[in-house]
Amino acid sequence: MANPNPRNRAARDPSMPAKTTPAIIESMTLSGANAVEITFATRVQPGGATPRYTASSAEAGPSAATASGVAAVSATSVTVTFTSPIAGMTLHVPEADPGIRTPAGGFVPAGNYALPAA
Repeated sequence: MANPNPRNRAARDPSMPAKTTPAIIESMTLSGANAVEITFATRVQPGGATPRYTASSAEAGPSAATASGVAAVSATSVTVTFTSPIAGMTLHVPEADPGIRTPAGGFVPAGNYALPAA
């Protein structure tokens, strides 16, 4: 007689971390002087904390603007508000920032992203 409960070798191993899909940025558009709407390739949601994103330029200095809020626009877009104007600056996303996540727990990849000019 065959075992009625054979071991499922395809089952997830609880000792291995879950695979998550990162929140890849597809596009960014300014939505006011101090805000940018970011569109992602996958579904995202604000993580409950304000992102630790900063914006800078050679003229304005290394931390000219810091993120002060985030709001969902659609399933794949959010608006991030900053403390000062950000047009033409560089957006700095820190490693594993919890401010914007995918439903599976993925993060926005760390790096520098060019913000659109006004």
